[in-house]
Amino acid sequence: MESKKIIAIFAVVIIVAAAGAFAISALMSDDDSFAEAGDQGAVFGNADGDCEVDSRDIELIEAIIAGEYDAADYPFADANCDGTVDEKDVSMTEDIIDRKNMRVNVLDVNGDIISVQFPVTKVMVTGGTNSRVMTAVLGIEDIMVAAYVGSTIDRVMDKTLYSYIDQGKILALSGDNTAADFDELSKLDFGTAIIEEDAMSDDNIKTLQSWGVDVLEMNLTGAFETMGVISTIGILTGDEDRANDYYDYCEDLYDTIEKNLGDKFGETTVMCATMSNSVSGTLSDYYAATIIAGGNNLADWEDKTKKFNVGDTWLLDPKYQSEYMFHFKSLTYESEPSTADLDKYRKYFENTSAYKDGKYYLINGLCPTPVRVAYMAELLNPECFDEGWADKIHQKYFDQFIEGSDWDVTEHNSWWSVA
Repeated sequence: MESKKIIAIFAVVIIVAAAGAFAISALMSDDDSFAEAGDQGAVFGNADGDCEVDSRDIELIEAIIAGEYDAADYPFADANCDGTVDEKDVSMTEDIIDRKNMRVNVLDVNGDIISVQFPVTKVMVTGGTNSRVMTAVLGIEDIMVAAYVGSTIDRVMDKTLYSYIDQGKILALSGDNTAADFDELSKLDFGTAIIEEDAMSDDNIKTLQSWGVDVLEMNLTGAFETMGVISTIGILTGDEDRANDYYDYCEDLYDTIEKNLGDKFGETTVMCATMSNSVSGTLSDYYAATIIAGGNNLADWEDKTKKFNVGDTWLLDPKYQSEYMFHFKSLTYESEPSTADLDKYRKYFENTSAYKDGKYYLINGLCPTPVRVAYMAELLNPECFDEGWADKIHQKYFDQFIEGSDWDVTEHNSWWSVA
């Protein structure tokens, strides 16, 4: 089965409605007994495309074999990826449910079908904030041997990972994929590497593969993409219940935003920026998050970011004069933005209408994507939410997904007014 065909079909599965809620996939049956739409577990054998491999997948595969459904509409029903849905796929899916020691097929970010040893028991993880969200949500620190740390690993948000690295249970990688990193990795016993898209060079990926490591390169940049990866890895590690909890948490949040805003969804204009002066374009995950939050993002260029330097005037064009502006900077949960940073941002954006109207806000980029979305939704349309609603969403994340946390989000800032 060609990978291009698979990724094209999968792209349809993860359609998101323009209004910001989940759309019912064009690939799904009208029969409610099978999964609704979602960017969920991309493990072959997970025929209905939800967060777990279970008896419903067997029922669907058998219904396809009986001719009740078209196999082309359910690409993940072909568990062994031989191009035919038959009894061999039933048998393989049953083995996945029984968590037998075997190899399973997974779709990665490149549209390639990757064979992975199952269940995943020893793993390294490299990437950024969202990869650590995946780690914490699934609670997979106990099977991790190494992780990218970076400058923003946080003892609050990354509680268990931070503790395990401090205790020497998990090797802290520099994130630069240095020779020293790989020298240390070569001494470790692990069979799987979960690599955030573009977080490692092709040569270094080939090095891992030459060691016999199964490499899964996954897209963890955006809200829905992260949900999908968490669902996929949850199946591989046996943490389907936690993946389901995260999926429900996000789905409930995004549905609530759409419901509360009603006709106001997509009306309030917004722009967003990251780093010092990089304004997010339509390919940015920050741009996508503002849409999910119910904003009307005025950026119209097809790129992730576009620099706005001192002396530039393009952002001051009336077509970019938004009511709100959100600036994302990753800070530890126990820190505040420096006066120097705030002054630097003002220097770039003080002539925008959002700044002049006092609606230019800095948001901690270390917050998980759904939390950022919640804060933006409340700031964009405060009249549509109870006061402190976003803080409650944030607190629920800690209470539900950060084991052993006693963090009180109301005692600490997650966003600041820059204007």
